[in-house]
Amino acid sequence: MDQITTQTFLLRSDVSDVVSGSYSVQSFQTQTPNPINFKTSDKTSMTGVFQMNADRSQLILAIPCTASDASFQNLRYKDNSILIRATRLPVPDQIHLTYGEDPQTSIVVSWATRTAAGSYVVYHQDQSNNSIRVHGTSRQYQTGEYQSWFLHRVAIANLLPNTKYTYRCGEEHNWSDRWHFTTAPGPSDEIQVTMFADINLGGSLGGSLGAWKNSTDCLYAMSQENSQFIFHSGDIAYCVGDQVCWDHHFQAMQPVAATQAYMTSMGNHDVFPEDIGYLQRLEMPKSQYSDPDYYYSFDVGAAHFLVYSTEIPFYRENATWVAQIEWMRQDLAKAQANRHVRPFIIALGHRPIYCSNAYQDCTNNVSSFLRTNLDPIFQQYGVDLSYSGHIHSMEQSWPLYNGKISGTYASPRGTVYVVNGAAGQPFLGPDIPSPAWSAWRGQYHGYSRVKISQKFLKFDFIALSGEIVSTFTLGNS
Repeated sequence: MDQITTQTFLLRSDVSDVVSGSYSVQSFQTQTPNPINFKTSDKTSMTGVFQMNADRSQLILAIPCTASDASFQNLRYKDNSILIRATRLPVPDQIHLTYGEDPQTSIVVSWATRTAAGSYVVYHQDQSNNSIRVHGTSRQYQTGEYQSWFLHRVAIANLLPNTKYTYRCGEEHNWSDRWHFTTAPGPSDEIQVTMFADINLGGSLGGSLGAWKNSTDCLYAMSQENSQFIFHSGDIAYCVGDQVCWDHHFQAMQPVAATQAYMTSMGNHDVFPEDIGYLQRLEMPKSQYSDPDYYYSFDVGAAHFLVYSTEIPFYRENATWVAQIEWMRQDLAKAQANRHVRPFIIALGHRPIYCSNAYQDCTNNVSSFLRTNLDPIFQQYGVDLSYSGHIHSMEQSWPLYNGKISGTYASPRGTVYVVNGAAGQPFLGPDIPSPAWSAWRGQYHGYSRVKISQKFLKFDFIALSGEIVSTFTLGNS
């Protein structure tokens, strides 16, 4: 965490996203470097802990308090801590990108504003001043007493492949900072993807402060990667029904997700106890027969990415699972026929199909249900890599079919199953005795780096220290 010298910061009620009503922080002054003495709008003197997140995009104030503190009765808190985040309003906030229908030629820009505002993106090709202005849509949703911010979405099409663009979003007098993105390259170009799962960026609203710190450290480490896009394999924010927590998540993700496509699959904590936060805020690309709320696919570089929902069997009618299975067969058949162009197929979901951990979903009927349904499909259509989260640790298998080793990494005849749900939450476990199919296991907080070319797929497990704690390379066979 940055060491902050003595400074004075000003916050108003319209820039403090957790504060509601009249209880807003008017001013406070840091000591060197902590704690902070400050006053609330009702002149109550308080002392808190000031922090700047790793990329210095958010000012965070953690305030010890109790439920009886009248000055903070309208603030959300847990574990006797409060997080106050500084944002600039009504300038667009929570900016994030997703791919459009064709990642080489389209991108979707999404953001939020507290008040109604225009939905425009102005962009231009890097090294060019020929700007193009595109109009989009905005909407709100309500659940219980929560009224969402205005959620904006602008789709940009007819872009050039593998080309860098600069953009800003908002409206006149309320533009965001300038950001940039690069469209996806073609199949002959090597790409890099950052993959992770089970991160907790909601602060004390989404879990423990320890998990929040691990998660912000992981986010900062991922921001240093030079990837084409990031993939979040479920358990997006651990908001457990708290919609303000979703606001915090997208605020934290903005430094990364505003510059590269942020692609996701839903996890169990995204649909229980409700799924409205996920479904309202994340819109993935739609293709033939897909249901982008739950399952979709896209192509980047030399790989086809198939994203599916492991949550449908547990909270949706059986017909939705049947429809997903049928879609998977159709989609994978096309991808298999196109291997001469894109030789690698990667499947991404939340709950693991193979894992060796004492946590219940590795030993009960959840993993066996997924193996029975998905293992034969992955084998039939030659899925090279299956990526999952859910288990808060790291594990890689040998190439497998039906629980047995099938080939080698250099010449696989089965699917390699990877679990990495270690982006911030406490570790699950302990491990059970290592089965023959498990090649490596580790308890590190971190993420994954995947490099893909026409000839190879290289997978690295990255710990928060930056160390590559395990790696393997799949050949194009």
